[in-house]
Amino acid sequence: MRKNIVSFMKQYTQKFSITQLTRLFGISRSYYYRHRYKEIDTLSDVELRIQELVTKNHFLYGYRKIHALIKKEIPIGINKVAKIMRNRGWNCQAKKKKFRKPGTIYKTFENVIAKNWRA
Repeated sequence: MRKNIVSFMKQYTQKFSITQLTRLFGISRSYYYRHRYKEIDTLSDVELRIQELVTKNHFLYGYRKIHALIKKEIPIGINKVAKIMRNRGWNCQAKKKKFRKPGTIYKTFENVIAKNWRA
């Protein structure tokens, strides 16, 4: 979204100042200058296939399982798959860990003797 704004701003820098455009769109000037020469990202064939697998499995599989699935079609390393998934934000959803609070784990008895040591 922001990269589209940067490309739009490049077209209209002759008519408006950069300060006015950045205030209008709510981005910083440093962001504009950092991204003005970058092209809009297009996904490669490998990234498209990884995206298909991840969305098909509802973001439940991690990079190891995705690598095992994609390895059958495309020869690619596991670190490459992990890097693509990390950079694109396609990580798996981690399950919440369930903790049990220990209740009374020891058997308790009532105090029959009550420090009366005589028989």
